Amino acid sequence: MTGSVNWYFDNLDAAMDHTDAKNFLGLIEYGNQNINSAQNCYWLESSLTISPVEQVELLCHLKNNDWKLSKTNVDTVIESMFIANSDGKSLYGKTGTGRVDDININGWFVGFITSNDNDYFFATNISLSENDNQFSSADGLSASKISLSILRDLGIYAYGYQSE
Repeated sequence: MTGSVNWYFDNLDAAMDHTDAKNFLGLIEYGNQNINSAQNCYWLESSLTISPVEQVELLCHLKNNDWKLSKTNVDTVIESMFIANSDGKSLYGKTGTGRVDDININGWFVGFITSNDNDYFFATNISLSENDNQFSSADGLSASKISLSILRDLGIYAYGYQSE
């Protein structure tokens, strides 16, 4: 999970029956649940979309295993999202970068922080349009820097995550 390897996720997706994939996305209420794009990788800047609010809701359900999935599988996913501990708090997250024509146009950083007294969930999405020069690159690393800056400013978490 540290380094997104799209060919690996492509292979997992290809091994899954289309109906099973659609049903699973329905079970977890993942975004618009649209996997009907012309290309095989519906999850790469294509038909499947999700909002930051939906991402946060998904993470809450995942952490609580509200879908009653295999505890081992859920724990494995959560463990794979672990980034660091700092001051008694644990940071879990995943970056994502959407590319079109070799340009990073969409960056995500989603995750949560656990502590003894509370859990904090977050999702940051940045997009780069054709006429937008605000970001030199809308990628997961940029989204993570924004997220961590906000979490630090709010006094929730102070750790400098710098890699994608």
